[in-house]
Amino acid sequence: MVVEAVFQKLLIFVALTFLSFSHFTNSACPPGSYQVLPPLGSKYNCVTFSNTTATFTDAEEACMNQKIINATGAPVTSGWWIGVSNIMGGIWRNVDDGSNTTFFNWDGGHPENLSAPAFVHMHGNGLWHTEYANSYAVPSNLGSVYTCVTLVTHSLHFTDAEETCGSLGGHLLPIPNKAINVFVADLIKSKEGPTNNCYFIGVTNLVGGVWRNVDDGNLTNFFNWASKEPKNGILPLRVHMNKDALWRSDQFSSYCRYICGIPGAGTTG
Repeated sequence: MVVEAVFQKLLIFVALTFLSFSHFTNSACPPGSYQVLPPLGSKYNCVTFSNTTATFTDAEEACMNQKIINATGAPVTSGWWIGVSNIMGGIWRNVDDGSNTTFFNWDGGHPENLSAPAFVHMHGNGLWHTEYANSYAVPSNLGSVYTCVTLVTHSLHFTDAEETCGSLGGHLLPIPNKAINVFVADLIKSKEGPTNNCYFIGVTNLVGGVWRNVDDGNLTNFFNWASKEPKNGILPLRVHMNKDALWRSDQFSSYCRYICGIPGAGTTG
């Protein structure tokens, strides 16, 4: 099972391994942080090291709450997360500004052949490894046209989420029946714990005000609306699920985590 985590643009372990601590001083930074000297070429003035393991979203939010954006690493099984991912469009980007990553230091065998969104962590020797977002096999008797689903815990707009699923060879997951709805809700529960984030599914009324699946444009035949849903109005709506398995509609301006349906063997974890 893969743990998503925080990003940063700084190469933390490269600095620690190949540069002496003389390059760091905490004279101009918050307590527990280190100043990055200008000759090192970072746009960040300070770095903070976290020994607390966290999901990507939670760790990123923690950094932003400290106003130290993308400047904390969270430990994985071996190594530390850095600020590089292909979560947007399958292209390696820096999470702080969305720009393409221009420097890489891959270990042998990395990056792996990518079939799902991936994040990057660094080992103490400065070499980079890929880790994947969570992908799960869909039991064949549940009636989905997709053999695996990927839960992505990085929030995006609906259209950007669909674009990312498309870059992986799939779509935002349509829900054809109650069995798939329960299956997906159970996955969300396993990811969320005490939190209750929303997850986009592949249903919208963007075309003609009629509820359709985004993958093939067919009319949606199964619904599991929460009370007072769907919302009324003239603006196009998209659908998200929560861990209670109920559907809720909202305008396209909102953000949610999302669920991709992807053809493939599927893995659990």
